[in-house]
Amino acid sequence: MSLATGEGKVLNPGPGEGHNAVGLQVDRHGRLFVAGGWGRVVTVMDAATGAVLRTYRVGTTGTAVDHVVVTARAAWFTDAFNGLLFGVPFGPRGELPAQDGIITLPLSGDWVQGTPEQITATGISETPDKRALLVVNASAHGGTLFRVDPADGKARRVDLGGLKLPTTNGIAVRGRMLYAPRQYDLAVLRMDRAGESGRLVQEVTDPRFDAPCAVGVYGNRLYLPNSQFPLNPTPDTRYTAVAIPVPE
Repeated sequence: MSLATGEGKVLNPGPGEGHNAVGLQVDRHGRLFVAGGWGRVVTVMDAATGAVLRTYRVGTTGTAVDHVVVTARAAWFTDAFNGLLFGVPFGPRGELPAQDGIITLPLSGDWVQGTPEQITATGISETPDKRALLVVNASAHGGTLFRVDPADGKARRVDLGGLKLPTTNGIAVRGRMLYAPRQYDLAVLRMDRAGESGRLVQEVTDPRFDAPCAVGVYGNRLYLPNSQFPLNPTPDTRYTAVAIPVPE
């Protein structure tokens, strides 16, 4: 899709009914990692051609694979309903694993899992020092953030100075700044390097925001797709994304 005009083409038509494409991220090898929602599938595509390179079945009954972050060592996915992360570890030259190499990582420590009907783990990113993961918990403490050790799944609540993130889905980190869309605005936080604490520095509003559900950083701009939640979409529903300068 052109960031200048919004024009694009279908990269891959998908496998059909019952499968979703929720969180997306591209790695340095030009591979697109797709969180498969209720389909419980992680798909890896060629980001240029849409060709499917690998698919992985993950989770259990009730799993919804929600968002993804690609790190130097793995792609990590959240399960919105089961207190799990799924890891796709990379080989020495970035090779993708076989199905039996997929990591299922239970979240522990301070993690608070919601009821079976509550969306809990949503957005995911790396800490500024790239040593751990930051995972949004949309239900605990009115919506907050946890720092997760990818080695053992132990989670610690991040001190956000009382800020709540009850409607935050996808997040992004660049440098020390964390960008967290909420239903009607964008929270901008400055994090410490370890991702153990952060403070709100700005709340960005824009009349074009219509329940933004994720955020991507490209160059000097942020791009936020509008979910239009709770709109019930049809095949003719028109969707938009909002581009804004990266807040300082």
